Amino acid sequence: MNPQDLLSILHVAEKLKCNTRHCDTSSGRRESVAEHSWRMSLMAMLISDEFPEADMNKVIRMCIIHDLGEAFTGDIPTFLKTDENMAKEDEFFNLWVATFPSPAREEFQDLLYEMDAQETVEAKIYKSLDKLEAVIQHDESSLDSWLPLEYDLQLTYATETVAFSDYLTRLKEEVDQWTRRKIAEEGRPKQSVGYTVMHEGRGNMRVRLHMKKIEAWQSDLIKFDLKTVPGVSDVVIYESTAGVSIRYTCPRQAVINKLNSLDPASLITVREFLDENRDNEEKLGLDEFRKRKLDADLKKRMRIRMVTEAAADMILPEPVQLAYHLYQLITLKNM
Repeated sequence: MNPQDLLSILHVAEKLKCNTRHCDTSSGRRESVAEHSWRMSLMAMLISDEFPEADMNKVIRMCIIHDLGEAFTGDIPTFLKTDENMAKEDEFFNLWVATFPSPAREEFQDLLYEMDAQETVEAKIYKSLDKLEAVIQHDESSLDSWLPLEYDLQLTYATETVAFSDYLTRLKEEVDQWTRRKIAEEGRPKQSVGYTVMHEGRGNMRVRLHMKKIEAWQSDLIKFDLKTVPGVSDVVIYESTAGVSIRYTCPRQAVINKLNSLDPASLITVREFLDENRDNEEKLGLDEFRKRKLDADLKKRMRIRMVTEAAADMILPEPVQLAYHLYQLITLKNM
C-alpha cells in the first residue's frame, strides 16, 4: 500500500480515538470506540488456546475493524440502535472500503461479509467478544454511570451469542456473578419517573408517566427498557400524553418493578450522549464523503470495468464471455 493511501485510511480510523461509547472507564471518563476494539483484540489473543479449531488471527482482524463504520456515525447504544442506524453505518463502511487499494479492499470486504453472515466459528467468536467486552467494561465502571435498564441488560446481553461455546458460556457466567456482586454491594438507583395506572385488564396495562410529554428519543429508550422484562410482548408509547400501553404474560409485579425503575436522569444522560456524537455525521457526512475522493475512485474503476466488459463482449467467444461475467459477479459480491 502506498504511503498516501495508508495515511488516508489512518486519518479516518483516527476518529475511533475521538468517538466515545456509552460506557465509562474505571477512572470515570468515557471509553472510546478504539479502546473497545483494542481490548476485544487482546481478548481474542489471550483465549487463542481455547479454540484450536479456529483461525484466531482472523478473529483478531475482525475485532480490529468491526467498528470502523462508527468513524462516520459515532457509537449508538444497543438499546437505541435501529435497523436504519445499522444500515447507515454499513453504507458508510462499505463505501469507504470500496476506495481501498487492492488487496486490502478485498480482504476487508471478505471479512465484513463473513462477520455479517455469522456462520463461521471465527465470526461467532468475534461477535461474542464484542458483547462480552462491553459487559465487562460496564462492571468496571461506577454504578452511577449505569442506566436503570442496564441492571437487567447486563445479565442478558451476550447470553445467546456465546451459547455455541462452552468456554465463552463459562466466561459469561463468571461475569454475571461479578455483576450480581457489584449490584448487591453498591445498590440500585432510587429515582423514578413516576406514573399513574390509568387502566388494567388481564395481561395489559395503560399508565401515564409523570412527564409533560415523551420525546421521540425518550420513547425508544422507554420501550426498550420495558421490553427487557421477560413476558412483555408489546409496548405502545403515546408521546403527546406521556401514555404507555403494555401487554404482558409475566407476573404483574415484574412490570410494576420495571416502571418503578424508570429514571428521569438516565433519559437526560442518553440525550446528552447522542448529541455528543451527532456531529460525526456533519464532519464526515455521507454526501460530503461522496464529494471527495470516493466518487472519483469509484467512477474510475467503473469506467475501467465497463470498457473491459465491452471489449470482452466484442472479442471473446460466447462460452468465455459467460465465464468472464460470472467472475465479475463474484468479485463484486461486496461492492
